[in-house]
Amino acid sequence: VFFTNPVICYFLDGILIIYCIIATAFFFREKFSYVPPVAVAESQAENGAIYQELERPMDADPYQVLEPSKGKKKPVKKRKSEV
Repeated sequence: VFFTNPVICYFLDGILIIYCIIATAFFFREKFSYVPPVAVAESQAENGAIYQELERPMDADPYQVLEPSKGKKKPVKKRKSEV
């Protein structure tokens, strides 16, 4: 009979408060931690490019027409016979 209605509520409130305090501590630790900036590779720094370009095929047409494929036909629904 230890877990009556008010006791369960207080117990769950305690767990929620502890969870909020821990989540807030992680947030502030992440916010105020100092992380040195990542060094850019020399080859990329010389070109001034940070991101690698995508390799696209030269003959690809961006407006290529898609042909519909022959998919499965939908089954015909059977009607309930009126009795």
